[in-house]
Amino acid sequence: MSNHEEVLYRSRIFSEQIRQRKDEGLRKRIAEHTRPLKFYPLKNLMISKRAWQRIRAEGIEAKYVFAHPDLLQHDPSVSQYYRGMALLSQKQVARLVGAIARWEEGTQAKTTPRERCLSIARLYNAVISSIIEDSADWTLENGYRNIIATMGISLDGMYRNKIGQMAEDIVKIRIVNWLQNRPLILKEADGVYTLRDETVMR
Repeated sequence: MSNHEEVLYRSRIFSEQIRQRKDEGLRKRIAEHTRPLKFYPLKNLMISKRAWQRIRAEGIEAKYVFAHPDLLQHDPSVSQYYRGMALLSQKQVARLVGAIARWEEGTQAKTTPRERCLSIARLYNAVISSIIEDSADWTLENGYRNIIATMGISLDGMYRNKIGQMAEDIVKIRIVNWLQNRPLILKEADGVYTLRDETVMR
């Protein structure tokens, strides 16, 4: 793949993913959760008093800023929203409280113990509280930008993995072509090649 083709390919992937506006979908899922969420005592959820007072003074509903274990347990996919608000990568979260990729993708059953949901909520809330306290002009819009930025970083990682896979596929094709041009392959079935010296290549 030439540099020009790679740039075009990368732009297409990013454009397609960003147009899906996954951040808005996650916000909608949070909005649809109408069961009451108890945030007190704040200390139990690792929400700082100053950050709480700040969002309340702005008239922002708490669930749009701070994670709650009940909401995470009910709909694990919203973890991505709060993780983005906290500017944390999946790897960082995994190091501290365990893997969450399958959780966020919705491929894991909603049977995560509440204690684990509480640990994840506490991590997000501690970081979000710190971000709010350290910013003189924090707004919910800033939080949304954090989510989009985090998704962009994830997209970049996904793109690098795709390029790596494409490069691997190209190498495999070249090896097979080299063997076929000599001709060293006796038979081929479902990606398994038997060579003339009886070597089996998968």
